[in-house]
Amino acid sequence: MHALKFSSLVFFAASLATAWEIRAWTGVECAGSEIYDEATTGTQACENFDTTKDLHSVKVTYAKKNVVPHIFYEEDCKGTVYVPRTGICLYDSSRPVKSYKIMAAS
Repeated sequence: MHALKFSSLVFFAASLATAWEIRAWTGVECAGSEIYDEATTGTQACENFDTTKDLHSVKVTYAKKNVVPHIFYEEDCKGTVYVPRTGICLYDSSRPVKSYKIMAAS
């Protein structure tokens, strides 16, 4: 029983170490209508924000040692990339964000 509890704890800790969450809002400063929320583990290829509304602020929370989010102002992860710090709200009232990519940290 003790081994089962320990292995569950190790698995849970490992999943936390590679987890990330991305949230996005229509308003600035991570306020207004939150219309995008995704959380997972591991890495992910380029994803467009699947919404018809413009997203003006994004907050990404991640385990910095394992994954790095890349936020793009253009679709299909093209153009200028912004790499936010974990838990910091990214917003630019004039430029909506269009896509993101989660990459393994080097």
